[in-house]
Amino acid sequence: MNIDFIYNGVVHSVQISQTANRKISEGLGLVVQTYHFSIEQIQTLRIQNDAGTCFNCPLSFSANNGKSGGCYTHKGRIFLAILSKLKRLRGAYLAGKITAYDEKVHKKIIKIANAGSYLRLGSYGEAVTMPEKLIRDICEAIPKRTAYTHLWTDKNYQWAKQFFMASTDGNKFLSDIAQNMGWRYFNIGQTDGVQCPSDPTINKEKRVPCERCNLCGGANKKAKNVWIKQH
Repeated sequence: MNIDFIYNGVVHSVQISQTANRKISEGLGLVVQTYHFSIEQIQTLRIQNDAGTCFNCPLSFSANNGKSGGCYTHKGRIFLAILSKLKRLRGAYLAGKITAYDEKVHKKIIKIANAGSYLRLGSYGEAVTMPEKLIRDICEAIPKRTAYTHLWTDKNYQWAKQFFMASTDGNKFLSDIAQNMGWRYFNIGQTDGVQCPSDPTINKEKRVPCERCNLCGGANKKAKNVWIKQH
């Protein structure tokens, strides 16, 4: 099931389903995931036009002159699934079926959130661009979650440190700034904190899916910062 809406120039899609991705879940419950596409991506049907949803992420297409910066969402079946979602959303958008965010949309999303066992904010794009009240209410409905943002320096999103990890991309300087600002951070490569238990470089038998880990739950989670060897 999907609920789609437009807010602040971004097309947001909230999905609830069982997932076959064993890195995320063991498939025992319903996972709520969010996806975020810029209006330009929707209108042009070009995933590479991602500046309006990936913003300052160094792994985005827009930060690498239209080429992939190595983001895991640009690879394999995950990428194909995101392209398929973009195509579906474009059809709905052109048909006028995607409405602006309002209280009715809010209530529908919270209703499905109450049926979810795990929350993944930002399976693609910046989830922090959704309405603050919506994020707070979803997180209250589903305490087990994963969330990251590259917009942690933006003064408009400081409230989000409770729920999101600051993505600092292996940069020690940025990690220190994020921590001084009250964020917990998630790094690539820099071995400071605890290694992500679902890191694909860990032996398969010893990996722990995100649904059982919950380390990446923001500053509300009293835990160490997290790093991953392979993004």
